[in-house]
Amino acid sequence: MSDEVKIEFPCVYPLKVVGDAASDFLSRVMTIVSKHDPSITLDKIKEKKSRNGNYQSVTVLFYATSTEHVSAVYEDLMKCDLIRMVF
Repeated sequence: MSDEVKIEFPCVYPLKVVGDAASDFLSRVMTIVSKHDPSITLDKIKEKKSRNGNYQSVTVLFYATSTEHVSAVYEDLMKCDLIRMVF
């Protein structure tokens, strides 16, 4: 028996994106994710700044169709110079 969690696609998939605080951080994340899910709207996003204001995180709920789709979003997000982690 495998302990590996199986995700059934398609599904709403949560992504947490962490990066340097910048005035355009949210818009850059939205631009990247919307290429993969044009239905993304602000109500599917939660934004939070770090205590000292140096970093911020955005949690995005996007419509994922496959493991490859999720991987493609991760890859595109990690190409952004403001983004430090995606999980």
